[in-house]
Amino acid sequence: MNSHHASIIAQYFAEAISSAVDGDRDYLITIAVSGDSSKWVQVSWGMINAAYPFTEAPDETLERLAMIPPAETTVCEWKAGEWVTFEHSATDVPALSRFVCEYLWRVLSASAVDALVRVAD
Repeated sequence: MNSHHASIIAQYFAEAISSAVDGDRDYLITIAVSGDSSKWVQVSWGMINAAYPFTEAPDETLERLAMIPPAETTVCEWKAGEWVTFEHSATDVPALSRFVCEYLWRVLSASAVDALVRVAD
């Protein structure tokens, strides 16, 4: 993924956080890799939910891939081979955006040239 992807994802986080401030804490944005609906991530004011293709615990996968989640970002729930949910504090949107890009690239094997599409709100 690249800085263009990170800036788009940062805009999505900002929109979700703004909606939460306005009272809609259920607002979320789904992002997918164009042409591959199995590679998706959802962002909201307080969580990141994503496809998760592995059977090992997400913390083990992140460690194996040398990925460090942003501060105050933790795995709160997951289902092997299906999805993972991270809670976050929404305090460092650039770091969260970079983490989502890295997750798409390293965990979901999206390429830097893949287009991201906003699927649903």
